[in-house]
Amino acid sequence: TATGHRDTDVPYSNIVALNEHASVLHYTKLDHQAPSEIRSFLLDAGAEYNGYAADLTRTWSAKSDNDYAHLVKDVNDEELALIATMKAGTSYVDYHIQFHQRIAKLLRKHQIITDMSEEAMVENDLTGPFMPHGIGHPLGLQVHDVAGFMQDDSGTHLAAPSKYPYLRCTRVL
Repeated sequence: TATGHRDTDVPYSNIVALNEHASVLHYTKLDHQAPSEIRSFLLDAGAEYNGYAADLTRTWSAKSDNDYAHLVKDVNDEELALIATMKAGTSYVDYHIQFHQRIAKLLRKHQIITDMSEEAMVENDLTGPFMPHGIGHPLGLQVHDVAGFMQDDSGTHLAAPSKYPYLRCTRVL
């Protein structure tokens, strides 16, 4: 293919992390011994199909009925609720900001941050460490394909906003 990958290759090395390692963005160090207790599991897996690269990231709690499991479920529910609102003609950046607002709501609900309004959490980027990435990006020849920045058929580029420089998609859906 154009990227030199075969149909059986993955676009990047999968990231598998347990416990505290799951909190490190793009964690790749491998422990040689399993931890004595497993509390959480993160999988960031790449796949390639017909020359197009994709990835997905998911987190699970080892126990199904503890505070962390409830938080993971609530984040997943908020993600699905946001997806249900998506429609053509809306800026992807707007959806990203909306998800920061949803994260702020969860930070308050789970009593992680209690002394600040949800609006102030977003304004002061207290939600940033809990979502150090965008909500997603388009599929492409590479995992982080350039098409996420194209604003029209001629390829006009729109950079990520300075507050969220790591976004991989700035286009209007």
